[in-house]
Amino acid sequence: VTAQFASRGIRMEARGDGPFIDHHTASDISVSNAFRLRFEDMAVRASRSASPILARFGGRVYARFDNVHSNVPMDVQAYMTTDLGRHSENGKIELNGCRRLNYKRVSDQAAYGSAAVRASDRRAIPAEISMEEEGPAGTVVDGYYQLTADRKTIYSGNWQVAELKTLTWAPSDVSGFGGGSNPATMQVFLPQYARPCKFRLLCDGVNAAAAIVLDLYFVVAGKDVLVASLAPRDGGHFEANIRGPSKTLVIWIADGLDWDGKMKVIKSGSSDSFVGLIMIDYM
Repeated sequence: VTAQFASRGIRMEARGDGPFIDHHTASDISVSNAFRLRFEDMAVRASRSASPILARFGGRVYARFDNVHSNVPMDVQAYMTTDLGRHSENGKIELNGCRRLNYKRVSDQAAYGSAAVRASDRRAIPAEISMEEEGPAGTVVDGYYQLTADRKTIYSGNWQVAELKTLTWAPSDVSGFGGGSNPATMQVFLPQYARPCKFRLLCDGVNAAAAIVLDLYFVVAGKDVLVASLAPRDGGHFEANIRGPSKTLVIWIADGLDWDGKMKVIKSGSSDSFVGLIMIDYM
């Protein structure tokens, strides 16, 4: 590689907007040039609540951030260039066990010895992203329970690969899921870019006599759209594939503008509590 840099145990105080790690946009990257950078155990203390830019990269950059923590959200930007697409030399950016870092692809500026790239062009430096925290993060303003993080791989061409994961919610046999109410609703907000694929239940036999129905809905532009339904009549495991109206479901999931991950589980048919596990598999 043309240049390598490694740093461990840095503490940085950031004032202003950054970028603070800057591969300058005036650089001319060719197929024979590359950078390799690694930042490990880096603490960033920013003096403002806005979202400053921690790092800005373009061309063949191999940058890895391990256990980098910031007190405010900060962007790691990757520029798209025509050189990247032509040479298929994309480098790689990794965010491993980081906190409050966001990977952002920048597509509408001329940089790194390249002509401007159309905003619709999805070529960019690939990224492997895993966040440090995972699990319930309380509620957002509108009452949806939200997961804080996910793990995904983003390739050039906007292909994304994620590990199959399961969101599990376990109502207790004391409070149950909507005990004494019919219907009862639970709301959940999946991680960004999460792709739900299956709705599953592990039902306790105590519900065998109850005519419980559990429906899973996407909340699209404020409207509830049924995508899966289960009606357990005994104890055991029940599952259903997530589905939707013809063609529409794929558009919603891929778009992200109409459907932003908001989902509802609605229990109906009985005022009895649901005892067991409610599971949503997603990628």
